[in-house]
Amino acid sequence: MKRTLALALAVPLALTACGEQWFGVVYPNVNNRDNSRTIGMYKTLAECQQAMQQEFFELRVGGAGGPRMAMECQSECAKSADGNTSCRRVEPGLV
Repeated sequence: MKRTLALALAVPLALTACGEQWFGVVYPNVNNRDNSRTIGMYKTLAECQQAMQQEFFELRVGGAGGPRMAMECQSECAKSADGNTSCRRVEPGLV
């Protein structure tokens, strides 16, 4: 039990020590947040937001996105014991 707790505390610290990471997440239907897709990992928020703009354009041109899509750049994320991911920083994608 102690080892699991120590590991659970060490992993988020190790991730933050490596520098900030941003994950681009697309929700093709804003009303269904369970349907999401991570499109990449980026070093800066600006890189993530630029990727969001490109993804938005490609989804619209391809007709794959619904009438109301959502996109986010997420950072400082960790998985809880029940498998859910929560992020301390969430920025809307600029689309």
